Amino acid sequence: MGAVHSHDPSFHTVCGIEGCPRTYNNYHSFRKHVYRKHRDFLRDNLLESPSEQEEFLNEQEEEMNVESMNSDDDEHSCSDNEELTFAEEKKQMALFVLKCKVVYKISQSALDGLIDDISSMINRKTEYLRDNVKKIIGTCSQETLEHIDSLFQSPIISKPFAGLETRYHQQMYIDKEFGLLVSLVAKS
Repeated sequence: MGAVHSHDPSFHTVCGIEGCPRTYNNYHSFRKHVYRKHRDFLRDNLLESPSEQEEFLNEQEEEMNVESMNSDDDEHSCSDNEELTFAEEKKQMALFVLKCKVVYKISQSALDGLIDDISSMINRKTEYLRDNVKKIIGTCSQETLEHIDSLFQSPIISKPFAGLETRYHQQMYIDKEFGLLVSLVAKS
């Protein structure tokens, strides 16, 4: 449905799931409504095949990319932007976790190892980059150097899987953000 109607200017539908009377003129708004308000129905009746699960994950990933491209407005302060970016990054990491489990059928123990290894690799690269930036800018004030350190120690960089380190945390976050998939993830 999304491939055909996602950009259709004449799109119009009534939700109709479990008698819901809501009407929509935009496919993405309709899809968000269905995923948020009717997740139990979807979980129980739809998304049975691996291809449907993979399609859902790809749509979520595509939606995240569109949202991050559209979130570059100047209405937010720096700290708001950092929080929004952290939330977006966490959602991206959760999609990575879901894709590893559902699409690539990676076991939880293998996923735990991947998360640890990826986090370590990112931290090593970040430290290297931070140290070289400080060397290049070496003539700056101590305050500037401390600011550089704080930027590189931001959780978005230093802890890419923050809040997703364990199976429990993954399931809690996935249930909150993508509710209808939690039962699929729990099976793996």
